[in-house]
Amino acid sequence: ASARRQTTSPIHCMSAELDAGDRPRLLSDGDVSGKRRPWMLGYGASGGLVLGFILGIVIGIVIGTMPPITQRCHQTVAMATRHDASPTARPLLPSSPPPPSPPLSSSPPPRSHAVPAPARALPPIHTNPEQRLERCKQDLLLSRAQAEDKRPPSPPPPLPSPAPLLLPSCTVWGICELHFEIEPTTQPFETELHATLESYDDPTQRLRVRGFYDGGGIYRARLSPPIAGRWRWSTSSSAAGLDGRTGEIMVSEDLEPGVLPPVHADGRVFRHADGREHFSVGTTAYAWIHQSDELLEQTFTTLKGPGAAFNKLRMTIFPKYYWYNRDDPADGRFPYRGSRPGSRDGGAWVFDTRWFDVVWWAKLERLVARLRQQGVVADLILFHPYDHGRWGFDCLGGMNPHSYNTSNDRLYLEYAVARLGAFSNVWWSLANEWDYVRCKSQGLSNGGSPVWDELGETLASEDAHRRPKSIHNGAHLYNHSRAWVSHVSLQGKLSEIPSIVGGRFGVKPVVWDETKYEGNIPLGWGRLRSDEMVDRFWLGLTLGVYVGHGETYLQAGVAQEEQTMWWSKGGSLRGFAPPSIGWFRDRVTDPSRPPFSELVPLDAQPLTGCQGQALVQQGSYALFRLTEPCVDRRSPHCSLRIPGLA
Repeated sequence: ASARRQTTSPIHCMSAELDAGDRPRLLSDGDVSGKRRPWMLGYGASGGLVLGFILGIVIGIVIGTMPPITQRCHQTVAMATRHDASPTARPLLPSSPPPPSPPLSSSPPPRSHAVPAPARALPPIHTNPEQRLERCKQDLLLSRAQAEDKRPPSPPPPLPSPAPLLLPSCTVWGICELHFEIEPTTQPFETELHATLESYDDPTQRLRVRGFYDGGGIYRARLSPPIAGRWRWSTSSSAAGLDGRTGEIMVSEDLEPGVLPPVHADGRVFRHADGREHFSVGTTAYAWIHQSDELLEQTFTTLKGPGAAFNKLRMTIFPKYYWYNRDDPADGRFPYRGSRPGSRDGGAWVFDTRWFDVVWWAKLERLVARLRQQGVVADLILFHPYDHGRWGFDCLGGMNPHSYNTSNDRLYLEYAVARLGAFSNVWWSLANEWDYVRCKSQGLSNGGSPVWDELGETLASEDAHRRPKSIHNGAHLYNHSRAWVSHVSLQGKLSEIPSIVGGRFGVKPVVWDETKYEGNIPLGWGRLRSDEMVDRFWLGLTLGVYVGHGETYLQAGVAQEEQTMWWSKGGSLRGFAPPSIGWFRDRVTDPSRPPFSELVPLDAQPLTGCQGQALVQQGSYALFRLTEPCVDRRSPHCSLRIPGLA
């Protein structure tokens, strides 16, 4: 040990130098004192002891009635007074000034992380006992606070959103994310931010996307580059801290394992960005993203096993209040920040439609990303009529169709596309049963739909990555000839399919998403037998369209609202159709057979003595679907006449 050393107690005013060999004594209150110093000068030894004993009793009684901090500091000041009275007393503090406190960072720290308190220099000691007492009280309180900081920290609260969804390196058709942190405004979701990505190698390759606020002062912009090479990026914003940023990104040609390139419409078929044909075999689980974690995991497991036939999943962003599903989301979260006054007696939800719940959106991103890893398209339904006043998400602009205000709907579309548009497996469905959303039905009686036209154009203008887009009918078909519609999404309308495939709305892919569902519920649209469900796929194929699946089986002995039907909540498949649909998909996509893009439906009835349809490749291949009875009872044969078939 050094001959002269300094010891510092947890209380700054009790810092002292001790001679070598001095043994500090730890008092019960945590103070440290050195050797005793004579302080009753001028009295005899025995008189000093007696007087000191009596004075000690009096001081003890007075101090005992004081608060703990005052007691401790009175003891400290008394010792300091004894120390100062000694002829050989040394300064309680070093003569040299303490080291300066480290400078604070000029930029504010992230809100989600604790910031350690800066080091504090030891305070000066006042010679006046009253000043010394007050200073001691202040320093004791400070010391307690610093002692608290030294305790093992409690687990930090969860971040408002996950880490950026980036691959190890930015890849073609992957997600390149720009990340900025500034002090947010009072309305951070309305701050304008756009990012532009331009290729050095191909000047025609340019993407401009909207950025979004992700909570905690963090703004992000996501882009999915279509080619490899060197790209430059720049930003423009209404916020000074986000405007004028620039940089470069190197994009690798390596693809993430198992992830397919994005899909686009090519004539009447779908094709991947690398040129391969995409044959869509979809299914429906409308509200699966709003279920418990256990049910979510079960849905992913099903899509790997019994539901492996399906490469597209239709799903609603907003929760659904409908048959067999009248529950709030299992985790109590929604796309918007909300509250429920009077929730104990069933009060209505109240939402701030200008403030999104970033935790909820982060969860949706993770689910979409997992579907992407499994090669499944997330067909995201942006609006639907199954709210019935429960949350008000169907009518964000009011209930009156004649005065409907679309500003909240447009902000929602902008935010959804900004967060999810870069995912290569995302398709957009503007609405399910669009004509049943009464508040948006202005002009419907005259064959028009100005609200839906506006929202569809907003969706298209925000979608820089040009993902497939549709709108799904109820009783009325939308005007699918609109430029923003990439493909036709149908419910029913079997008799109208030939004219639609024939170009009624232009040459576009047709997806027969709802053909009724396999199941046993008492409603007519959910009572198909398994073989009838499978036959819908063969029927659609010969008509030249893609087909979707759904399942509505009731579980015996389970209350209506506790039923977990695949069509609504996901989970498990209980029907017999999915394995046969998987066999159907394998046959149609077999490389030894002509691709769907080269097969065309025959306009003329090719059969004599039986009924059915045919899909042919001129001169080389024909596929028939025969209905029962396949053969006319008066003839043992069914004649086939295929024009151009060798």
